[in-house]
Amino acid sequence: MENSQHAPLIQATLDTLLRFLNWIPLGYMYETKLISTLIYKVCITTEKRNVPMFWKVSLKCLTEIAGASVSQYEEQHVTLFTLTMMQLKQVMF
Repeated sequence: MENSQHAPLIQATLDTLLRFLNWIPLGYMYETKLISTLIYKVCITTEKRNVPMFWKVSLKCLTEIAGASVSQYEEQHVTLFTLTMMQLKQVMF
């Protein structure tokens, strides 16, 4: 997903990820590049250009991850929120 330029494939991957997020262990979500990929590569930009078609599903994925938070990952949860808000601010202003 990180290197793909094929928009329909990225969209299908994100839709599938959203459906399976509740089965993915929280440790995997917070200890891999999944969240940063959603925030930096997919949610806001893809190779130097904004791709609004991915914003909605990317934000749904991030919301699903944030909703499943536990105290063990509280610091990462705050980071997820902060980075997402910073990226959204850049796009909106």
